[in-house]
Amino acid sequence: MSILFPTKRLVTDRRYYESGVRGRFEGNLRVERGSIDTTGPTKISGEGFTIVKNGTGDVTVTFDPPFSAVPSTTSIAISDGLTVKGSYNRSRGTSFVRIVRYDVALRGAEDGEIDFVVIGPS
Repeated sequence: MSILFPTKRLVTDRRYYESGVRGRFEGNLRVERGSIDTTGPTKISGEGFTIVKNGTGDVTVTFDPPFSAVPSTTSIAISDGLTVKGSYNRSRGTSFVRIVRYDVALRGAEDGEIDFVVIGPS
């Protein structure tokens, strides 16, 4: 496959093609994703991680094996449709992320479901 950049330069190397289309090339990225319920805590879906409950709505997700550098993390609380729910990453490292789920109206932590995605170097 080849691509013609605006500079009229024809590029046939896959690495250059992918970096031109997707942004900066960064190899060997690993993606971990999961759905958890902080009540138990319970793993609903996903592999390669364990969960420990720190308090109401507060869990630490530990990855096995760890990433080689601190990964990027995003999480979202699953809402019941009646109230606005949120979640935030309290802290993170190469082998863990601590996620807190909260109720915006009550301004406090609460148990429930959270989905997360973690992307970082293998």
